[in-house]
Amino acid sequence: ALIPNLRQKVLMEQASAAAKAADADLARQAGPELVAVNLTLAADCLAEIMGTHAGVDILGAIFSRFCIGK
Repeated sequence: ALIPNLRQKVLMEQASAAAKAADADLARQAGPELVAVNLTLAADCLAEIMGTHAGVDILGAIFSRFCIGK
C-alpha cells in the first residue's frame, strides 16, 4: 500500500504494533480490558490517518486560541 507521508507512515506503524500487541494479549489470555486498550490505540491511529479523529494536541491548539462557550 502507498502511504503518502511520514506522519501517516508512523501512524500506520503504531496501529500495526498496537494490533499485534492486542493479538499477543489474546494469545496469553489477558483480560479483555488490556486487549481493548491496544485495539483502541490501533483504531485511534487509523482514524487519525483517515482524518476522523482529532488528536488531543489539535484540540488543545484550537481551545487555546478560541474562547468557546462563554
